[in-house]
Amino acid sequence: RRGGRGSDTFARPTPMRTAVFSIFSPNYRHFARVLMDSARQHHPEWDRFVLVVGESRVGSRESDENFTTISIDTLPLPNPRQLFFRYTLLELNTAVKPWMFEHLFGLGYDRVIFLDPDIRIYSPLVELDALPPETFLAVTPHLTGSISGDDHPSERSILLAGTYNLGFLAVWRQPALARFLAWWKEKLEFQCVVDTARGLFVDQKWMDLAPGLFPGVAIIRHDGYNVAYWNLEQRAVAGEGSETTVNGQPLRFYHFSGLDPSAPSMLSKHEHGRRLSDIGDARKLVDDYLVLLREAGYESFRASPYALGMFRDGTPVPDAARIAYRNSSELQAAA
Repeated sequence: RRGGRGSDTFARPTPMRTAVFSIFSPNYRHFARVLMDSARQHHPEWDRFVLVVGESRVGSRESDENFTTISIDTLPLPNPRQLFFRYTLLELNTAVKPWMFEHLFGLGYDRVIFLDPDIRIYSPLVELDALPPETFLAVTPHLTGSISGDDHPSERSILLAGTYNLGFLAVWRQPALARFLAWWKEKLEFQCVVDTARGLFVDQKWMDLAPGLFPGVAIIRHDGYNVAYWNLEQRAVAGEGSETTVNGQPLRFYHFSGLDPSAPSMLSKHEHGRRLSDIGDARKLVDDYLVLLREAGYESFRASPYALGMFRDGTPVPDAARIAYRNSSELQAAA
């Protein structure tokens, strides 16, 4: 059966009604366009959505896009003004995920898939349909092979960031759905922060607990899923375009985390030691992706203002002010 918001089903429908969504702020619209173009190409049966965070005017469907745009004001966030202020742009974009999952399940979808906007799909994600019928969550580990040394990316830095990369998360309508969303919302309302000294890295570290807390968590070890700068040492990329393979398996999606079109010789802003000239055939993916980003409006969108980034008088809100506010009950009371 299919119910309303938060309801559970006990038999998997065929065919499965699926929604895929991403979250972006205005300066990342070009990334979302490329992602959703690839989703439309390889999974035209999936309905496509994006949640826009910090844009002044958002329509229910923008005529020049191939996805449905959802305003953050649509979500029933708790105390939204306080939530918006205490989180940086990165933190807020990750903190609102469970409310968007809930919103889409409330529209009647049987499966909801999240992908970061800086991802591109290269072939159908057929492994998702082959998972056991009791599957509730599907995650991908950052690493499927070991890393030597202690320079980032390293196994220690992955431990700090979280075992699973939440640039991808698939959730099925199962009996644990309401309990999972309630748990996740409770954690992310106040503790979706970058604070590795306290063992927190936005929404990602919390998901380390999911396999123990909830039944039916599938870990996808396919080397063609979530290929990125942090695992290229273990994943040999060969070929180009839709014919690309990773360790001999088809490339499903590449995560261009930290790729900056204004610094086209660098693989990622998160790893300063490796350049595109160092990554073999993976460079073809990056070069093609940079072209697509520019065609999708990189020059127009990259400097778009973040509507939640300024005080009322137009002064930019520094991250230090957000951190001070969320760590001080006196400041919260005064505000």
